[in-house]
Amino acid sequence: QLDDLRARIATLDAQLDQVAAQIVEQTSELQARESLLQEHLRAAYERSQTSLLEILISADSLDDASTEVTWMLQMSGQDAQLAEEIRTLRAELQTRQETLRQGRADLADARDTAREQQALLKQRQAQLDEMQQQLAGLKAAADEKRREQEDALNAALEAKGNVEEAIAANEKAAKQTDALVAKLQAEAAARQKAIEEAKRRAAEAAAAEARRNAQRPPPVSQIGFRWPEAAPRITQEWGPTSFALEPPYTYRGTYYAHFHTGIDMVSGCNAPIVAAGTGVVVSSGQPSWPFDSAYGVIIDHGNGVMTLYWHMQPRVIVSPGQAVSIGQVIGYEGTTGNSTGCHLHFAVNDNGVWENPRSYLP
Repeated sequence: QLDDLRARIATLDAQLDQVAAQIVEQTSELQARESLLQEHLRAAYERSQTSLLEILISADSLDDASTEVTWMLQMSGQDAQLAEEIRTLRAELQTRQETLRQGRADLADARDTAREQQALLKQRQAQLDEMQQQLAGLKAAADEKRREQEDALNAALEAKGNVEEAIAANEKAAKQTDALVAKLQAEAAARQKAIEEAKRRAAEAAAAEARRNAQRPPPVSQIGFRWPEAAPRITQEWGPTSFALEPPYTYRGTYYAHFHTGIDMVSGCNAPIVAAGTGVVVSSGQPSWPFDSAYGVIIDHGNGVMTLYWHMQPRVIVSPGQAVSIGQVIGYEGTTGNSTGCHLHFAVNDNGVWENPRSYLP
């Protein structure tokens, strides 16, 4: 905006310079024509003191007298034309002077606006610099927290012993889960209608509940997801990690030796776990058995998006084919399978890719 304003000021400046030059040129032309008219008027005045009879008497011949009279008449007509030109020039000059005055006022306003914009830009740049410093601090703190979490996880893994066996088993379980999700993704089209119907009913139920209950509901993201646990503590983030138990994964063309495909969160053993969004249960119980003994649930939300809830208590309360609404309890936090303690492993698979769940949560 400031660049556009500066360009407009430069254009206006050039236009005003041109108008000012035209005013100088027309003023000079007007002065010359006024001087010429004054000279003609003086000459006409002097000649008007001589009568026509005197011209005829003093002339050497009739031709000379005729020429003198003709010149006097022509001078009168030329003076009238010259006076008209002077009036036109004065009107044009007045218009250009008014244009120049108005243009200078507009230019002053534009420069004032530019100064205000420049001050605002400077203020926003300072705010941006401050926010970037805060962001750098937050990133450093997040990296430190991630290192502490991964060190604690590795220490817990070492304490349990049989690290190599645990890593190998976890890799097999991860492959089994990936294969299961791929199979479920291939079957997703057949469930789309049931999912849409479940979403419609959930929306009606939520509206009815909102009318009955004045309590503020938990925040929901733009795509209609909420956190699966109430105010959880995050113990491991999604993404590349140094935790040895995490299997390898290739994300968007980059291979990582250890990659955590979801977010681990803790609200406490037996804490209720709810559906992050409305959809249809496509797997429950021990979906990755026999490679992983963890209890979990997989929900299809339509359009290729599925959520996975892992390490739940053995109590199975939802079944494949069952429609669930956002916020509906689907299980309880546990420590089944390859787990270092009670927690929920929450993951989002979007058309075959394990994406960062934070991108789907409020």
